[in-house]
Amino acid sequence: MKRLITLLCFTALFSIEVMAGHNNSNLSIKMTDNSQITIEFDGIEYDQVSTKFKIRDVHPGMHRLKVVRHSRYWKYSHHHRDEVVYDGYVDVDPNCDLSLSVNPWHGLKIKKRRKHHEYNNNHHYNEGYDHHDQDYHSYDCGFHHMTTDEFHELKHLVDEQWFDSSKKQVAMHAIDHNHLSAHQIKRLVDMMDFESSKLDLAKYAYNNTCDMSNFHVVFDAFDFHSSVDEMSLYMVMR
Repeated sequence: MKRLITLLCFTALFSIEVMAGHNNSNLSIKMTDNSQITIEFDGIEYDQVSTKFKIRDVHPGMHRLKVVRHSRYWKYSHHHRDEVVYDGYVDVDPNCDLSLSVNPWHGLKIKKRRKHHEYNNNHHYNEGYDHHDQDYHSYDCGFHHMTTDEFHELKHLVDEQWFDSSKKQVAMHAIDHNHLSAHQIKRLVDMMDFESSKLDLAKYAYNNTCDMSNFHVVFDAFDFHSSVDEMSLYMVMR
């Protein structure tokens, strides 16, 4: 049964009750520089400015998160500038405590503590945590982009190939059947040994990139400025 969302204020800390459930998880959200923020979670706006939010009892799965950073002097200025520092999806695992840290460059780092239960020899109940860190970038790929685990498997498969032609073939096959983010494409392009292979793969991947507006990050994988120029022209002509 759904419960009303409650918002509790303790100095600069807000706690939000969402839904109760056995496998639900808890989230805390803040900026790495402790800036004042507001958030929007699954379409619900929490516009009370704070440095940290806590969201409790979130059901597992993909959730939409938007974080807006406010000027440190927002109380005293009628012209303060609000900046969207993250607007994307977060994959919430069951039965975890997740700490979400947003940096000013639109990146999201997640520290994950997964509870596990066991009984000791005296039949007493013990509770502990497994730790896992995960990086996100603010790309709007929705539910369709390749997951972090799937991408790690793909990189391992590409890395096992001896020749650029084989690496490129494996990467292209994955691109044909998946939507990848610009940051994922950049990592694949960076795995190629020759500049010609890097450029070929980048061109091939462009139309299957789920966040084309961020494709400029792929330029960092090129060794020569001429490749950047050629890729830029290719993007304009598409």
